[in-house]
Amino acid sequence: MANKVILTGNVGTDPKTGETNGIKYAQLSIATSERFTDKNGERKETTDWHKVAVWRQLAEVVEKYVKKGTKLYVEGKLKSWSYDDKDGNKHYVTEVVAEKIEFLGGPRTETTHPNAQQPQEPMTDNTEDDLPF
Repeated sequence: MANKVILTGNVGTDPKTGETNGIKYAQLSIATSERFTDKNGERKETTDWHKVAVWRQLAEVVEKYVKKGTKLYVEGKLKSWSYDDKDGNKHYVTEVVAEKIEFLGGPRTETTHPNAQQPQEPMTDNTEDDLPF
């Protein structure tokens, strides 16, 4: 059985970062677009938003280099989980847990800090599957 997700798209907002149980994390959303021709021959475009969770060293890279508008290649796995809010309502979340991130696009844009050195090699998270959820 396989659980593999590959996305290329633009980051929608600056990533949210933090720590839980001493483990660094980052949360971001990536927009992907699809162009097609409808049955009337009109060109259409749809955009989907994907929640992405990043852990450990990859989260540190995301915190340092990723901003709104950054174009990324993300490879990971789909994960679903649920939680109860303070009123007892159950919420369901499906997200991509990133295992590899690559920066796409050409030269740095204004969304990247001018003094930052962007990594040249793809970043991967080769740690065991011991996420705290």
